[in-house]
Amino acid sequence: IIVATPGRLMDLLSRKVVDLTNVKYVILDEADEMLNMGFKEDIDEILSTTPEGKNVWLFSATMPREVREIAKNYMSNPQELTMGERNQGNENIDHQYIVVD
Repeated sequence: IIVATPGRLMDLLSRKVVDLTNVKYVILDEADEMLNMGFKEDIDEILSTTPEGKNVWLFSATMPREVREIAKNYMSNPQELTMGERNQGNENIDHQYIVVD
């Protein structure tokens, strides 16, 4: 099991400390945030070093176009699990604010 940020994993790969050629599962948590932070090229490069038959799991609070592209490129028959409706807030949350000087 390897747990790493994209930058750290890229560093480990470049130093040949890690070999991903036999990886069976790749899990990207907060995939949308990684893409928002500009890690798309790193993710593409990391995934390109893994075997074709690996299982890829993406966890993301949102499904922007870039996350869908990664799913399309690196997953076979991806399934999307959604909770609630798009752009819908949770009904049991009250929002409050106080104006202060």
